[in-house]
Amino acid sequence: MADGGGTATGTKTLTLDEAATKIYLELVRENIRRNREIFEGFNPVTGKGAPGPRVKVKIPDSPVKVQYMPERCVRHNILIKKLIKRGTIRKYITDEMGWEYTEERYQDVVYAMMLARSEEDPAFYFAMIYKIVDKEEGTVIPYILNYGQRMLLEKQEEMRIAGKPIRIVMPKARQFGGSTETQLYGKWMQDCRHRRWNMAIMAHQTAASIRIRAMYDLALENQPGWSVRCKGKRLKSAPFKGSTADFVVKTNTGEVVRDSVTTVASYENYDASRSANLKMAHLSEVAYWKETEQKKPEGVLSSLNGTIGNRPDTMIVMESSGRVVGDFFYNMYHEAKDPEIPSAWEAMYVPFYLIELYRQEFNPNYQGIFRNKIPWREVEEDPGYIDKAMEFARWLVENKDNPNWVKGYRQTGKYFWQLWQKGASFEAISWCRDKINEFRSYSYFATEFPSDDVECFMAAGNLIFNKYSVDAMQQKMRKAPIFVGNIVGDEDKGARAIRTAHLIDRLDDGQALKIWQMPDCLKVENRYVVSVDIGGRSKTSDFTVMTVIDRFGMMRDMGGRPRVVARWRGHIRHDLLAWKAAQLAHFYQDAMLVIEKNTADTRKDRLEEEGEHSGTIIDEIADYYPNMYIGRTEVDKVTQKVTNVYGFHTNTLTKEQVIDNYIAYIEDELYEDPDEQAYRELLIYERKEDGTMGNVDGKNNHDDIVMSTGIGLWVSQRMPLPVWQMESSGGSGLIKSGTAADI
Repeated sequence: MADGGGTATGTKTLTLDEAATKIYLELVRENIRRNREIFEGFNPVTGKGAPGPRVKVKIPDSPVKVQYMPERCVRHNILIKKLIKRGTIRKYITDEMGWEYTEERYQDVVYAMMLARSEEDPAFYFAMIYKIVDKEEGTVIPYILNYGQRMLLEKQEEMRIAGKPIRIVMPKARQFGGSTETQLYGKWMQDCRHRRWNMAIMAHQTAASIRIRAMYDLALENQPGWSVRCKGKRLKSAPFKGSTADFVVKTNTGEVVRDSVTTVASYENYDASRSANLKMAHLSEVAYWKETEQKKPEGVLSSLNGTIGNRPDTMIVMESSGRVVGDFFYNMYHEAKDPEIPSAWEAMYVPFYLIELYRQEFNPNYQGIFRNKIPWREVEEDPGYIDKAMEFARWLVENKDNPNWVKGYRQTGKYFWQLWQKGASFEAISWCRDKINEFRSYSYFATEFPSDDVECFMAAGNLIFNKYSVDAMQQKMRKAPIFVGNIVGDEDKGARAIRTAHLIDRLDDGQALKIWQMPDCLKVENRYVVSVDIGGRSKTSDFTVMTVIDRFGMMRDMGGRPRVVARWRGHIRHDLLAWKAAQLAHFYQDAMLVIEKNTADTRKDRLEEEGEHSGTIIDEIADYYPNMYIGRTEVDKVTQKVTNVYGFHTNTLTKEQVIDNYIAYIEDELYEDPDEQAYRELLIYERKEDGTMGNVDGKNNHDDIVMSTGIGLWVSQRMPLPVWQMESSGGSGLIKSGTAADI
């Protein structure tokens, strides 16, 4: 540093203004890179930037002289191999086939070459054959994939090329075009790859299904006959065997094209498609499928899965704008996303900031870059672009730590900076900050234009923990454990069970101990806390969670903060639970052991299922493990004998205190937690309509880590600071029990 007036960089010292300018310029360069990725490098006609491995092919007399063809096409298609061998279309006609060269034969070979490439290149076929309606102008245009649609196609092609059945579940922002892409990808399968490849299109209501059918009909009206080997003929849809729900493609002379039946139905009249010999299904707005006594979304999907089967090139794409956390669609998405849950489904999401409609260009003359086919280089080379981008970068950096609404906008500076960190461009953030002002609250904006797959499913009004604070912590602190296994003793119960506690590198019946840092040899008192949230025994009940918090950084003059270093999670018999907790606490230098003891706020479902055993669980180990948290003491009125009541009593008041304390720890980053699962629980922890708190309803949703960690942090904050253990502290290896009064 130079006398507080500059920043050293190598041998040169920058002034503060120069250092700031350097930061802004780096952001501008990154913004240009992000925009180039969206708008450059993809040409579906040449094949450059399209999904899948590509091979450069030069055919000088072809309409497209240099093509980047799919590798599978070049290696396996006989026509393409012979064209490459001969070098030109003319030589293929005269030398390979021995025909006289004519313009008609030239055109026939061009058509054949395009169809051969199309069998492995859906993006090419889309651009050359299909037409859609431009959402802004209402005109009919060639179907060129936008950036979000290319992301979806890449996922589909990755699964198809690998020989896997295509199974995708996709929440979406509005106007991304995922429904259009899914529909036309299925049509491409029918047109180019398979005969009798039947498809069901199913939306939540009949009206929505009709709109999807109209898009399909538009594509047919503008599709040339040669694209399905019916040269010179027009195409149209026609009822299949008089059905109003099923249709086939016919030529204007009445021939059925490729024998594929497409069924357009709704969830409301689902039975119309049950008997079809399906190979594909496009399920739209699944979040709005209502469960009734007669029909459940899961049952409909199960039926479709049964008829579609698991062959390569079969496809089910389930898409919807998000609705609520905990419904069928939400559960399907998060099971597909969770790496710990085996699933044949792939999850994908496209945030609003990658959709070209949701941008505000610095120069209004360049609005609608994608729609108007404006080269991105023209935008970035505009004389005023860099200056305006630098000014926006300055605004972004100056407000990045601002927890309040930025002047003129209904969101915080932290939020806009987090959009940048997620991958949004300046132009998308600029659009967002103005668009938010149109909504009464941010939650309504997020419902329409979610920036991630959490906002997609919920209006954040009832969530207890600040989503952006949770996200920021997760990005900084999440990491893989150094050990995953379990902790056991030579016996299940008794003093020997605790004394012989040791790690094993296997998972027992779904129980998992994750360790991020092992205990060390330093002799420190009041260092570790193990807090336990008691769950149930059965696989369908809540989990028992034991969180180990290391308080070493809280020692005087250390300037650190508590850290989660281990976490046990699983289902266990209640008579063994306390011993398992004592084993873990003993392993971590005889930690303070805090076991939650529910009272007024005990969860009804847990009580009804298995009873409330926390009192007996705690009392069972009190004589064997002395360093236990004492919630209160009771005095016998007759004998005056003082009795310790062990455990942390969770009632309405203490739960509020624990969660309020936890909110501060999250928003001010007062502790460290490397566990990804912890952040998932924090993001679905809500205040319900009756005022209680807990996880959002839904399959595989839990809040056990939240409660275990929250109680541990609350107790840790009130314990004496950790100190170096004195030599004369005795040889028992255990510290006496702490009391609520001490803490």
